[in-house]
Amino acid sequence: MDQDICFFYSQDRQRRIALFRREVGSFGFVEQYYFDNEAAGIEGWASCPSESSFYADLETAKKEAVQGIRWAASEDGFVAAGNEV
Repeated sequence: MDQDICFFYSQDRQRRIALFRREVGSFGFVEQYYFDNEAAGIEGWASCPSESSFYADLETAKKEAVQGIRWAASEDGFVAAGNEV
């Protein structure tokens, strides 16, 4: 099972990049968006469709994630990095 390492949040905190480590030791990232379905009484984070990412180390995964996702690479960038899941 993948282990979440940290997150980078968009300025409005409606999107984030989740960095994770796989059991085999490689690293990856996925872009996620926040949803709130009041009618169903559920909220949380869902992954955006993307290609798989495989990196040998965390630093490379971080660099590629920030450069590869439009809002993170923009002038506004991200507001914070956090470890909360």
